[in-house]
Amino acid sequence: MPKLLSEDEVAAYRDRGYHFPIAALSASEVIDFRRKLAALRLLLERRQTELAKRGERLLRAKRERLERLRLQLEERNPRQILQRGYAIVTDAAGRVLISSDQVLVGNIVNVELHQGKLTTEVKAKEQP
Repeated sequence: MPKLLSEDEVAAYRDRGYHFPIAALSASEVIDFRRKLAALRLLLERRQTELAKRGERLLRAKRERLERLRLQLEERNPRQILQRGYAIVTDAAGRVLISSDQVLVGNIVNVELHQGKLTTEVKAKEQP
């Protein structure tokens, strides 16, 4: 009957490069394998660091672009334009008016200012 090995004996075999109580690798192969494994671990660590740095740079660039776009959007916001003295004029249905051709004398129009709104009647108009 074969001898059963203790856990410590099995661990000792594995430490010497055996997977079973027979040689799986020679001592030089074990050393070479461990060196290659250490080199691969080092390479993996370097690549992880590079990937983290690239991710940070990409995220920073995306955040900066998002901030630029937010500022552009804010500048183009009609409410911001109203602060400069412009108004948004709509007809009774709420359609934005861009030409005097869109209304008739006597129509009611709404005028939105930076601070407040007006409802007024068209008394006269000029053709563009």
